[in-house]
Amino acid sequence: MAKTAITFAGNPKTKADEQFEREVAAYEALWPKLRKTHVGRWVAIKDGQVIDSDVDEGALLKRVRAQFPDEVIYFEQVLLDSPHRIVDIPGIDAP
Repeated sequence: MAKTAITFAGNPKTKADEQFEREVAAYEALWPKLRKTHVGRWVAIKDGQVIDSDVDEGALLKRVRAQFPDEVIYFEQVLLDSPHRIVDIPGIDAP
């Protein structure tokens, strides 16, 4: 799987930026197993581990943010065919 490139608009990376990148990488490494056990569910990744999951994104966010209000957490919906959602924004790639 190709590594996801994350950029931060040319600004120097903060510790939080670096932590976020580690959580994204952890999710990508976990995805092959998660797609067998969590398809359709939202997962919360902290310190390289799934700390919670739910079919309801809002419920998951509320629960995890209550427990870890100032922590870097990566939230993603586990899809069967791709580790990340693809968002088509009309005109974004037009000159």
